[in-house]
Amino acid sequence: MNGVRILTTNDFVGSFHPQATSYGRLPGAAALQATVDDLRTQAGGGFWIDTGDLAQGSALGALSDGVWPFLALRELSIDIGVAGNHELDWGAAHLRRWSAELPFGLLAANLRLNLPATRMLSADGRAVGVIGLSLPAMPAMHPGVTAHPDPVGMVVEHATELRTQGARHVVLALHDGVDALPGAEAVTVVTERMQALCDHLRGSVDLVLGGHTLTCYAGSLAGVPFVQPWAFGSQVGVADLHDDGRVALRLVDVGSARPWTGAGAGAQAALEAEVVGRLERPLQQASGRVFTLAQAIGDGVLRADDRLDRIYVGPGDLWNQPARDGVHAFLGAGDVTMAQVLRLAPLSGARSAWGPAARDRAARRRRRADDRGAHGRARLPRRPRRRRCGRDTWPPPCRDARALALQRGRRRPGPAMRARLAAHRRDVARRPDGDDRAMRDQPGRHAACPRRKVTATCSWRSASADRRSAIRSPS
Repeated sequence: MNGVRILTTNDFVGSFHPQATSYGRLPGAAALQATVDDLRTQAGGGFWIDTGDLAQGSALGALSDGVWPFLALRELSIDIGVAGNHELDWGAAHLRRWSAELPFGLLAANLRLNLPATRMLSADGRAVGVIGLSLPAMPAMHPGVTAHPDPVGMVVEHATELRTQGARHVVLALHDGVDALPGAEAVTVVTERMQALCDHLRGSVDLVLGGHTLTCYAGSLAGVPFVQPWAFGSQVGVADLHDDGRVALRLVDVGSARPWTGAGAGAQAALEAEVVGRLERPLQQASGRVFTLAQAIGDGVLRADDRLDRIYVGPGDLWNQPARDGVHAFLGAGDVTMAQVLRLAPLSGARSAWGPAARDRAARRRRRADDRGAHGRARLPRRPRRRRCGRDTWPPPCRDARALALQRGRRRPGPAMRARLAAHRRDVARRPDGDDRAMRDQPGRHAACPRRKVTATCSWRSASADRRSAIRSPS
C-alpha cells in the first residue's frame, strides 16, 4: 500500500492465555501475535501501538507482584506503548524498573514519571510521530502522580515539533476513549468527551487511538479519525494512513485461540490444573442487570468465615472479558480453577473488602458515631496508628495487591500508599451503616454503595479555547 499501516490494541491486561467468555472465548496472546503478523504481511509492514493497561491483570502477575507480565510482554512485537493507569498499580518505581525490561518504550507525555513523551517510528522512508498521552485523571487514582494541567495544549506542541522533525503523519496514542452506557445488552457508545478532544486536535494530529473504557469504536470524531478496538486482546484496530491523506479504519477480530507457550506457561498450567470448586450453572456480572457472580462470591465468603457479617464487591472489581454482550465477568458451569479465580479481579484498585476487617470497620464506625461532636462529624486521626508490620497484625482496610505485597515483604508503605490508605479510612468512616446493609443485600450494584465507584471528571481543555467537556470517565 502507498502509506503506513497502524495496528492498535488497548487494555490487554495480561490476557496471554485463552479463556472462556460468555460469548465464546478469548484468543490469547499467541493468536493476537499471529493476527498482527498477518495484518503486517498484507500491508508490507506496520506499526503496533498499544494504548495502555497491558501488563497488570494476569493470574501470574498477581502471584509475582506484577513482575511476570513485563517479562512475557517481551515476546510480543509491540513497537510502542502508553503507560495506563493500571501500569501504576504496583507503584511508579516498579513501573520504571520493569518497563526497562521491555524491548519497546512506554510513553506518558502528560505525567511526571520520567517516561518519554513521543517516539518517531520510520519505515520505507515514511516517518510517523507518536505522542503518548495517559489518563488525565491519573492523580485522582494514584496519589503522588502529577499530571500536566493542559494536556491538549501539550499534544499540539508535540505535534508541531514532530512535524518539524520530519514526521509525515502524527498519531496520538491515548489512554482514554469513548464511553459505554451500562445496563444494556447491546453496546451503546457515547462519544461526547472524545469529540470535544478531537475538536481541539483537528489539524494537529492525523489519527487518535483510544483505550481505557473497555468498549470499541471506529470512525471520525469532529473530523479526526478515531479507532478503539475491543480490549483483552480480542480485537485489533487497523488504520491505513495513505500518502494522499486518506485514512481507512476497520476493526479485525483476532483469530482462533492458541495456547501460550512463552514465559510462564508452566506456572499457568499448574494454576489451571488446581480445581478449587464446581459450579452447577454459569455466573455472570453485567452492570445494571445481572449480579449472580458477585452474589455467589459474597455468599461463599460469608459462609466460609463466621467472623464476617458483611461483604462488599465493587461494581468494577469483577471484569475478566470485553463486554461485547454486556457481560463483563463470567464463570462457566463445571470445575473452577485457581487460574479463573485469580483472573476474576484483574484490575486491583483497593475497592473490595473480602476479609475479617469488614466487621472491625463496622465496630469502629459505631464507636465513632458515639463520639461525634457538636458539628456531627467524627474526629479522624491524621495518620494511621503505627503497628508492627505483619500479615496478621497489620491488615490495611483496603485489600489491594500493593498492600498485600507490603505485608508479605514486611515493609512499611511509602508516602503514596499511606495517603491512599488514609483516604480509604476516611471514606469508610464517613459511610453510613445503611450502605453496608445494602451491600450485602445487593452486592455489586453501583447504587448500593455509591462511595466506592471511583470516577473522575476528565475535562479536555485547550489553552487556546474556552470550550470544555466535563463527562464522567469510568475507572
